[in-house]
Amino acid sequence: NLLTETPTHTFTPTSYSTATPLTTQTNRPPTSTYTPTPTLIKPTLTATETNTPTVTPTVPSPTPTLSGTMLDLLESGHIVETGPLSLRGLLRLYDTSIKYIRLTSDDSRILGEEINGKGYGSPTDICGPLSIAILQEAGLVDANIDPHKFWLLNPDVWVDRRLLAKAFPPERFENIQFKIKLNQVDWSETPLQPGDFIYIYAGTGGNFEHMLVVNRVDIDGRAYAVTNHKTKDGFIISEVLLYDPSDPYLGMFPIWTARPNAEMGSTGFAGFELWRLKTP
Repeated sequence: NLLTETPTHTFTPTSYSTATPLTTQTNRPPTSTYTPTPTLIKPTLTATETNTPTVTPTVPSPTPTLSGTMLDLLESGHIVETGPLSLRGLLRLYDTSIKYIRLTSDDSRILGEEINGKGYGSPTDICGPLSIAILQEAGLVDANIDPHKFWLLNPDVWVDRRLLAKAFPPERFENIQFKIKLNQVDWSETPLQPGDFIYIYAGTGGNFEHMLVVNRVDIDGRAYAVTNHKTKDGFIISEVLLYDPSDPYLGMFPIWTARPNAEMGSTGFAGFELWRLKTP
């Protein structure tokens, strides 16, 4: 019975270190955007990167939304009870997030301007304001925070670090930094949880940085997010699979860390930072 299921995933504190705020700005790629070149090739994972044979990561298609009651969502395995959120909180977060899905670049830009202000709705750069808007509507972040302040946010800038502390106060949120490439994380040991706010660092070879919110985890331990991302028809906002703990080549995280200057953009080579609501 999923309504009474005990979460099967636990967070392993020995695998991460607490992030230390930096007081000086570093030059890094902007969030959620990159400049493609005519020589881009299809992303592949190479043996030198993963110590495995060359494999082409699977580009996930936008996830169809599932309508129905709370019981339907649980019984189908679409959502499982895991992490610090109550069952009501999990469903509210999911219902909120899917309202932000826009499957064309034009519609994504319109939504971006509704969130971020006229002239600041580019779906290539909307990741920060979009994430904060989802968290605010889900009741997880102070409604008085201005989403626009997360436009091209850089955690290495002290004013932005202070903004993060205001949005995610330490008495309510854990702040953890993983100094490991996205494609080297063992997600079965350190799974993401619904409500996690993630900042992904480009690192050497990366060409963009990114922010997102995990909106659900399914019965197989796969994590998802409603976020902006590149497609062959431009940037859109959709629900995407981030990773599958049983398949290291499935999801956006393997795509983004496939190789520098990949077709879908590259990020995550310097790990990621997360803010997680503390268990009541």
